[in-house]
Amino acid sequence: MGISKREEVLDELAIFLRDRNKKKNSLSTFLRHPFMLMLVGTVAVAIITNIWASKERQSQLEIQWQRTIIEKQLDLYENLQTHYHQTGSYANSWFVMLVGYAKELLKPKNPKRTTRLDFYKKRGMEAEKLFMSSMPLDNQLGQVKVLFKSQKVLKSAEKMDHKWSEFIKKLNSCSRKLNTVSYTKDDITEWNSFRINTIDELEKLKVDLTNQMSNEIAFKITDQ
Repeated sequence: MGISKREEVLDELAIFLRDRNKKKNSLSTFLRHPFMLMLVGTVAVAIITNIWASKERQSQLEIQWQRTIIEKQLDLYENLQTHYHQTGSYANSWFVMLVGYAKELLKPKNPKRTTRLDFYKKRGMEAEKLFMSSMPLDNQLGQVKVLFKSQKVLKSAEKMDHKWSEFIKKLNSCSRKLNTVSYTKDDITEWNSFRINTIDELEKLKVDLTNQMSNEIAFKITDQ
């Protein structure tokens, strides 16, 4: 008897499924081969190792960066105190000489007055020159605001920066009025009182700022 159309289709389907199963079995057998298992394992280990090494490098870079920041903070902590006393001393000396010169200018002319005016003028010019060539304190305080993150440090630096700006503004105002002799005895008294009080406030602000800086540095070191 002849093979019906339905049987032909079923035979073709059976052949197709046998061929397909053979391919699957061949692939499965290939993947189960010891060499392939070793290759897959090696690749997996390499990937995991690279990920771990990358994280380790990132961690080391972060530690190195933090140490660099700490070193810069320590340098600034030490330099701020040195430059404050140096720059503040020059500015204060200049202010003292201006006040002394102003007092003498209001006195009657006589040989002693001329001698004292020359003294205050010479010393004042020397102090001004030293002040102008010294490290600007506002630059140092600006570096503090960049390198430190503690709000206590930033607030202390801002207060000191503001007070220092007031001091320099008054100093320049005194110098300008002195050149035009447009001042009174009351102005001189006010200048000197302002100078003494502001220097005292700046010293207190400097102590508070450096204490806060020291606290942040100490916290970072112990957190390493």
